[in-house]
Order: sequence, then structure tokens, then C-alpha cells
Amino acid sequence: MGNNHDEPILDAKLSNTILALFQGDFDHPKAPPLSSHEPTNLSLTDELYGLCLFWAKAKEVFPFWKLRRVNWDELFQECLSTLLNTGPLGLEDYYTFLQSFAATLGDGHTFVQFPACIRNKWAYPALQLDPLVTEQGVSMVVSGGELPRGSVIVEVDGTPIDEVVKLVASRTSASTPQDLAAKVADTLLRRNKGERVSLRAKLPDERIILWTGVAARTPPVKEFEIQHWQDGIVHVVLPHFQSPQISTKFHETFHDFDGITGLILDLRYNPGGNTNIGYSILARLISEPVSTYRVRIPVNAPVLDSWGMTDRFWLAPREEYDLHPNADLPRFDGPVILLTSARTYSAAEDFVIAFKSAKRGVIVGEPTGGSTGQSVYFTLPGGGVGQVVGVWELAGDEHEFVGIGIQPDVPIKPTLQDYVEGKDVGLEAALKLLRQTNGSR
Repeated sequence: MGNNHDEPILDAKLSNTILALFQGDFDHPKAPPLSSHEPTNLSLTDELYGLCLFWAKAKEVFPFWKLRRVNWDELFQECLSTLLNTGPLGLEDYYTFLQSFAATLGDGHTFVQFPACIRNKWAYPALQLDPLVTEQGVSMVVSGGELPRGSVIVEVDGTPIDEVVKLVASRTSASTPQDLAAKVADTLLRRNKGERVSLRAKLPDERIILWTGVAARTPPVKEFEIQHWQDGIVHVVLPHFQSPQISTKFHETFHDFDGITGLILDLRYNPGGNTNIGYSILARLISEPVSTYRVRIPVNAPVLDSWGMTDRFWLAPREEYDLHPNADLPRFDGPVILLTSARTYSAAEDFVIAFKSAKRGVIVGEPTGGSTGQSVYFTLPGGGVGQVVGVWELAGDEHEFVGIGIQPDVPIKPTLQDYVEGKDVGLEAALKLLRQTNGSR
């Protein structure tokens, strides 16, 4: 193998047993339900138990230990000492504490979900932020809402933005720098419903103003969208793969592809869901089977440690993850472009990897978030849920993309001026590229 991973050591019988577990909705999370009732305050024993449970689950199933510099046992001991000296912390502070513990593993599929009684109180002011990475660092730029586009946040509630970003980042689980920046931008202004948020912002005209808003809205549900151009190009927004309605709407919209000269599939805000939903769409764009990804699962057999086998994985057979063309519905053979960003995530990245493997078109935009894989879920004291990723995914050709992100063929990154002018530079680049392609055909 070209990636220097140890070969799997499981026999064929055990491999077949494990493989059977992953038939069907492999990538559709089956998490325990979040409790919606208001829990009583946790005791110190409860808080210690939750910390021990997360530490033990990660120790058991987390696949990336050889890539992490964190000393998990030493950190666990430090957190135990903190709880023993200062606990019980109270429900919300305790879950923030657990989030920070989980975030040290540097994986976007390994984190702690707050109990629903806390989550249901969350809301956001009427602003949307994007991270803008420059040589000077990361700025939080207004991309929509009540402040002018392209405004740059300077302070939040009287605290310099750099300090706020650092605090939020410390409790955010992310696999790559671009993943972390996007998640911080998405959660930085989250408050309990009705709470006020005060910002100092630098406007595009260089003035610095004080803006105050109220956390009153919840993020809107993203919808399947299409946009047609007169030259036959169609822009399709695939907002998520969390519901079969997305693939159903695609198939209903494109019962055939008559008159369509090019497709732009927009996955820039697609957080994932069920990989098979995305594959149902991709299956109508390919003419040959495609090698999608491969799965490596850590084998937890401590007795093998005594024999020096400390790095043990089961590697799924390559052919089990092949994607085949849809023989029952019309196929589109014209040019296709994928739009990606750091918010292209999880099952959406599985789609991008298969698209890239098929050499089906051009990827335009920014690197993806670099995090995918099935997690192991478990209930925590107080009604929240812990999850730890349990598989290590590779591309079909066995190159790495988790912890890196899938790189676009045509990198396009908006500038501050693009935000000010309201330009969608990724979509503009995709349209230009398709028209050049169609003009040369």
C-alpha cells in the first residue's frame, strides 16, 4: 500500500461479519435521542462519570492516535483533577468543559452535543459571518444580515475579536484549519434566545460603528434550489444529504436532461448526512463503476499488544464501495462542475471524492472541511450525547483526505472586496469555465 498503513490482520470470516454491519445506511447516523426534559443538576459523581466515559470511548474506537500529538491519558488526568477541585460545574459549564476535552482530538466527527434543554434555547442575531483568511490572520466578515456585506468584526461584547475567536476555537472540534475557521464563524454569535449581542464593526467605508442585535432567529432550513441560464447551464444547490427528498427532487427535476448544456452542482454549504443520497445523484452522471472510498476500522484486541501488534486495522475490500451507474434513469454526459468550500463536509465529501475518482468534471472553489466517517454514539449524564469517529476513510485510490480536505482543481477564494460587492466568485468562475468548455465543443 502506498500510504504506509499497516496491513489488516483479520481473517476472511471476521471480515465478512464486520462488512455485514455496514450494509444499508452506513453513513446515516444512529445516535441516541437527545433528552428534551430539564435535567436536575449533576452531581460530582455524574460529571466524573461522563468525563471517564468519553475518555474510555475515545481510547477504544478513535482511529487517529498515531496522527495526534495529544497525550490523552495525561489530559484525562488533568481534567479529572479540575473536576475534583472545582466540580460540580453545573450543566452548561460542564458540557462546555467536555467540549473542550473532545476538541483536543482534532476531529470534526468527535465531539459532545449539549442536552436538548440547552440547545433549544440557542438563537442567533440577524448576521451571517464568513472567515476570511489572509496573511495577517483570520477575519470574521459579514456575509449577510443587518450590517453591510464586507464589514469586519472588531469586538464582540467589548472583547477583541481575536480573543473571542481563540475562546470559541478552544471548544470546537475540527479536523482542519479551514474546518475550524468555518465552525467558529458559524457559532461565534450564538446566544440564548433574547440575549443581546454588541459588536464593533469596521464598515467598508472604514468607519467603525457599534451595532447591537438580539439573538432571536434560528438558522433557516436549507432547500434544494435550481437556477437556469438561457444557454442551457443549470446551477443546482444540494444543501444537505440528510433526507431522501434531496435526491428525489433531483430526479423529479431532471427526469431527462434535454436542452441542458452543463451542470453546476453546489455543495458549498452541504454538511453531509447519508452518503447514499448523494451517490443516487452521482449515479446518473457516470457511465462506468467508480471506486469511491475505503474504510479502515481499528481492531480493539488488547492481547495483541503483548505480541507487538499495536497498530491494527481492518481494511474493507475495495469492491464493496464501488458506485455503479443508474441503468434505470437517463444519464447526463455533458460537462459538470462541483462547487466546494470548507463547509462541504462528511457525506458531501464522500460525494466529492467519488466525483474526483470518476474524473467526471472540475472541482471549483475552496478545500473541503476534511472530516468524514461513521461515529460511535453514547448518552452522557444530563441528557447530552458524545460521539467519537470510529473509522478512518481513505479515497478509493487510498490517498488521504481526512484531516486535509479535498483540494479543488480551480482554487477560488473570495476577497474582502468581493464580499463588499456581493460577488459570488465561485459561481462566476464555474459559469465562465462551462461556457469556455461548451464553446470549444
